[in-house]
Amino acid sequence: MEGICYEMRDMLESLQAAGFPEFKEYRVTGGAARSALWNQIQADVYGKPVETVKVSEATALGAAMCAAVGAKIYKDVREAIEHMVKVDRRWEPIPKNVKIYNELFAIYRETYKALKEKVFPAIAEHQNK
Repeated sequence: MEGICYEMRDMLESLQAAGFPEFKEYRVTGGAARSALWNQIQADVYGKPVETVKVSEATALGAAMCAAVGAKIYKDVREAIEHMVKVDRRWEPIPKNVKIYNELFAIYRETYKALKEKVFPAIAEHQNK
C-alpha cells in the first residue's frame, strides 16, 4: 500500500515541479477509498488531508456534473462541484507517521534510481536473448 502511495506522491510532486499549484488536500474515490487504513496511509505519505466523497462513483458523478452544466442547471463545472460534491470523511496526517514516511520516501526514490540504472537494463537485456 505504501509503495502505491509513494508512486502517487512522486507523480504529485512532479506536477508541482512542472508549475501546478500545490494541493491542499486530496479527494479519493473507488473501491480502495472504502478502507480507512488505506486513506490514513495516503494522508500520512502525502502529508496532506485525504477526503472521501459521498458519491463514490467518480465517473458517474462527473458525467452528472457535465450534464447539469449542459442543461444550464449550473453555469460551469466549478459551480456543479460546489453543489454536487459532498465530503463524507476526512483523514488528517499523523505527524509522527509523516516523519517516518518522509524518510522511507527518500529511500524509495533512491531504490528506483538504483533499479533504473542497473536492474531494469539487465532485465531488458535478458528478455532480448
